Amino acid sequence: MINILKNKNFLYFFSGTFASSIGDVLFNFAIGLYILHLTHSALQLSFYGMIGAVTWLVLTPLGGVYTDRWNRVKIIYITEFIRGIAVIGCGLTMVLIDEKQLILYVLYFTTFVIAVNGALFAPASQALVPSIVNKEDLLKANSLMSLTYSIKDVFGILLAGIMYAVLGPTILVFINGISYLLSGLGAMFIKENSIQEERKQTKNVFSELKEGIVYIISKNKPILWLLVMVNIINLANGPIQSVLLPFLMKEYIHAPEMHLSYLYSASALGGVCGTLILPKLKIAENPFKLLKIAFSIMFLAIISQFLFFSLYDTKYLSYTIYLTLLIVVFIGSGMLNITMLIPVLTYVQKVVNKQYYGRVMAIFSTLSAITAPISMMLGGFLIDKYSINSLYVFSTSVLFISFLLSLFIKGKQVNVTVEEQTM
Repeated sequence: MINILKNKNFLYFFSGTFASSIGDVLFNFAIGLYILHLTHSALQLSFYGMIGAVTWLVLTPLGGVYTDRWNRVKIIYITEFIRGIAVIGCGLTMVLIDEKQLILYVLYFTTFVIAVNGALFAPASQALVPSIVNKEDLLKANSLMSLTYSIKDVFGILLAGIMYAVLGPTILVFINGISYLLSGLGAMFIKENSIQEERKQTKNVFSELKEGIVYIISKNKPILWLLVMVNIINLANGPIQSVLLPFLMKEYIHAPEMHLSYLYSASALGGVCGTLILPKLKIAENPFKLLKIAFSIMFLAIISQFLFFSLYDTKYLSYTIYLTLLIVVFIGSGMLNITMLIPVLTYVQKVVNKQYYGRVMAIFSTLSAITAPISMMLGGFLIDKYSINSLYVFSTSVLFISFLLSLFIKGKQVNVTVEEQTM
């Protein structure tokens, strides 16, 4: 797996995105707690997340079109530079201004800028990998990136908890801004194996976007199955990760920030384990079977969280035991997520025609996350309006119904279609 780093272009790409991802870990951890500190509202935290998610979802398909038109390397370093400047400006605002409402507006604007540029960066980076890595090395490249990022998350989130407690959120914001600038600098050295020519704009953006959608529907129907299954999992699990956890630990339990970082780190540690065992799983070549299995396992994981919370809330579990059980569950969930997502991404990269890379990857990324803003707002609403229990009931219900429906998917028919598309 590590031999893939002998590819200099992949090394430059990997190093740059790794640098910015470290900054993202620190930034996302700090801003979530910072907004709760300012507002004490799960709904406000959800609203912040929704702005970025909706912006990204709406613009990413268009970003995919321009990814197929423009030079992907240029897209990557220009968007990283813009995000770096925006985040550093946000940090300066937090230092110089005391008005809480104004700071919130700046945070909302910053996440908007990050999402706009991310809508170009994401499809460009996903489409770039097959252009700088041989097809037979794609799984290795994706696995290495996932493994390293998971290791980074384990220690990065722990570091974020320490730095937040000692230095406060502003320093973490500045670090993220600098990491974007470093990532952009590294991307400037990348050279694609086959030079990508900027295509003449003979068609309008929406016509080319339509071509990408038609390409998926007519020639890669199995991708539609993947999209539906991934969205269901996101709908059920998304609000627990992004809204419930920080609210539960910060506002409900009033636990130290480090304890929240333990949970996120546990999930990342599970990702490390998942990446290491993935090459040994024969089923890794069939993402459809993996996702069907994931419904039942994730249902058990979330219902376990619900049970542990109920026992803690009714004083049947001490806080120490409750936290330990959550850590165990999140290690398992992190392992499950990685063993699902890497085969899905690798499958899509392998079967898509190169001239459609940008559009298809953008459409896939968008549609696979289309339930994210819905789940975040719904999660915040359920917690603020009703209770933490109501969110757990919603998530377990979605997964249980989805598991029952997945039993009716005829696996043999889907597998045949996959084989036809990969030939």
